[in-house]
Amino acid sequence: MKRILPLILALVAGMAQADSNSDYRAGSDFAHQIKGQGSSSIQGFKPQESIPGYNANPDETKYYGGVTAGGDGGLKNDGTTEWATGETGKTITESF
Repeated sequence: MKRILPLILALVAGMAQADSNSDYRAGSDFAHQIKGQGSSSIQGFKPQESIPGYNANPDETKYYGGVTAGGDGGLKNDGTTEWATGETGKTITESF
């Protein structure tokens, strides 16, 4: 029994290896078939056709100064002004 056990283990390991190779090949073939589909759909995407109310240059772009920009671009001042003078800010303040 001690002599047969290593032989049985070797056969089982060989079958498992063959099975994983076929699984890898199937996945690889599938990946080659769909290669480029994701990037082509992104490149052809037109947000104005898919997103209601889309605007390429919204008013809020003035607050963004880039990745390395410091500060808030006036967002805090505009928010405070809107809170004090806007209808929503007044309603919230009155509810307290």
